[in-house]
Amino acid sequence: MPIPLEVCIDSLDAALAAAPHLRRGDRFEVCSSLLAGGGLTPSMGLVLKLGQLLPDIALMVMIRPRSGTFVYTEGEIKVMLEDIRAFKISGVSGIVFGCLLPDGNVDVETAARLAEAAAPLPCTFHRAFDVTPDWHAALDDIARIRGITRILTSGHMATALDGSAELRQLARAVPAHLSVLPASGINATTLPHVLQVARLHEAHLSAGEIYTPPWDPTVARGEVLGFGRSEWRLDASKLAEVRRWVDENT
Repeated sequence: MPIPLEVCIDSLDAALAAAPHLRRGDRFEVCSSLLAGGGLTPSMGLVLKLGQLLPDIALMVMIRPRSGTFVYTEGEIKVMLEDIRAFKISGVSGIVFGCLLPDGNVDVETAARLAEAAAPLPCTFHRAFDVTPDWHAALDDIARIRGITRILTSGHMATALDGSAELRQLARAVPAHLSVLPASGINATTLPHVLQVARLHEAHLSAGEIYTPPWDPTVARGEVLGFGRSEWRLDASKLAEVRRWVDENT
């Protein structure tokens, strides 16, 4: 049976482009601002529309109120809790978050509050894990938090390919109730090596590209005013290549 794929998207267009290449058991990680923020909390409108148009694809929803560090104020935590409660009502499949203390270690208390709010939905601790100073200590902390069932990670390196050896160590160390989801730089070329070395059984990818529209006066004026010019888009051909390899080799 093909391994599950989790595809990161931040728009309805991206989801619709990805959907033909997904199978039963695959899922979306639903975010906003993949280009500028690396993935923030999505709009409720996007989540609801995905549920209406693509009801067979599981939705893992990112809870991240801003870009930057993963150290949150009490006010930000309260916003995250409200977001989780709202998304639960909308029928999502799970919640994705990560929170750290100022010293870089896992903020166990905050993570436990978020996981409790999400219950009974499963939670993923995202790549804030890769920012921690010691993944062994981070794993011990996360393993104690009821409701977290998955760690999204590149093995403490910039990409999963670079971190494949560390991913294998992590996969050996996780307790039975946790799984490791490799992420960052996953494509049809890197995935075979990552899976072989790390001995993992699912993968997370964006299959994205940065699109910059042709210059025209309106685009130029928007850029001058600080609204940006480029946007993140899903490249369906990249996802199709991964799909083909997964179907033929797993």
